[in-house]
Amino acid sequence: MKNEDILESDYGMYTNLHGHSRFSALDGFSDVDEYVARCKKLGMRGACLSDHGVMRSAYELKKSCDKHGMKPIFANELYFTPNDPLRKEKIEGFKHSYHILLIAYNNAGYQNLLKLSSDAWTKYRYYKPRVAWEQLQQYSEGIICLSACLGGYMNQLVMEGKDEDAELAALRFKSIYKENFYLEMQWTGIPEQELTNVWMKGISKKHGIPLVITTDCHYIYKEDTELHRALVTINTGGNFKKIKVDTTGLADSSSEKDTDESSMFYKTGQYYLKPYHVLAEYFKDEQDAVAFANTNLIAEKCNVQLPSGLKIFPQLVPDPEKFVMDQCLAFVNNYCKDMDAAGKKKYLDRLNEEAWIIKRMGYFDYFTVVQDMVRKAKENGILVGLGRGSGASSLICFALGITGIDPLTYNLLFSRFLSSARAPYPVIELEEYPLSKWK
Repeated sequence: MKNEDILESDYGMYTNLHGHSRFSALDGFSDVDEYVARCKKLGMRGACLSDHGVMRSAYELKKSCDKHGMKPIFANELYFTPNDPLRKEKIEGFKHSYHILLIAYNNAGYQNLLKLSSDAWTKYRYYKPRVAWEQLQQYSEGIICLSACLGGYMNQLVMEGKDEDAELAALRFKSIYKENFYLEMQWTGIPEQELTNVWMKGISKKHGIPLVITTDCHYIYKEDTELHRALVTINTGGNFKKIKVDTTGLADSSSEKDTDESSMFYKTGQYYLKPYHVLAEYFKDEQDAVAFANTNLIAEKCNVQLPSGLKIFPQLVPDPEKFVMDQCLAFVNNYCKDMDAAGKKKYLDRLNEEAWIIKRMGYFDYFTVVQDMVRKAKENGILVGLGRGSGASSLICFALGITGIDPLTYNLLFSRFLSSARAPYPVIELEEYPLSKWK
């Protein structure tokens, strides 16, 4: 049974603020609903997911928290560069990115997380989606900042023996986030973690920067260690047979060097969602007790209010229904200009049938977003396929240029694509290839 013993003393003692789900692609292993259920069983004040660089888990987290009676805590472990984010080459003495963990405590903070994530991918990506000091400062409202794991900027500086630089960095983060900046301690079984934890405690005392204790959770149960390692191996292209898993929790510095960076990082088997009593074996002093309590205070402070039920898409035009239908009617009138009245009626009837269902489901904005994606791809020289999957069954998709297949010619059923009996958004599969690959 995947269920480490939970003690009575575990309940409510801390809230984990550092967790990765399957939306941390080829890195996180946790199912969102199972993660939320586990957080509830441990008595946490909320369930927090901080997937790498993305906010894709937000909707599932909200839905699952509603189901289990938990508070969703929305976070993002972004990639940070201390240098010009537009610079696309390596700088001597710096990695191209470090980790930084940001938590939204109100709706303004949530919008800022979305903005930071979008800009990181679209404007500043270099190996990883990145942000720099300027972006953090500009979008700091409503945000709580944690110094992150061993991949964090200050942790890396301390590991390199640059304690003074790490201290200056901590003070700069504090100047941006004020009382909402926290130094993050973890227990991973990695010797370097001990070094950074000691440094965190010293800087906390010196500058009054509060501490938190987290679990850098990439999977829920300790028994999933080897499965997670297999996943990470796929991500890094390593050799699974050469990767050693130490489930004792103690890193063996004498062991043969692993073949990739991730195998070194995860070899302790300690990246699961730990109950309090497991962490309390390591964190025992007065500072640690305050750090545990701080996690609950942060959880109580976080009150992002997202609407339940429907997914929300950006409204690209004032009246999505009119926008879509005007285009579709113009297309049908032109497409059917050489048909007889019966033939044209067939297309108009199908158009009205689809429009009635789409309107009932409230999905017209969805079609405008997908159309805009296809248009943008074509403008940038990306070859878009004619359509695959059930999306090719929609006349409206065809009329909007999303697909290139006339569904009536092939007697394709719209109900395979979208039905009022099914609540989820329909899936429109797009195959996109840079034209350069075809040359």
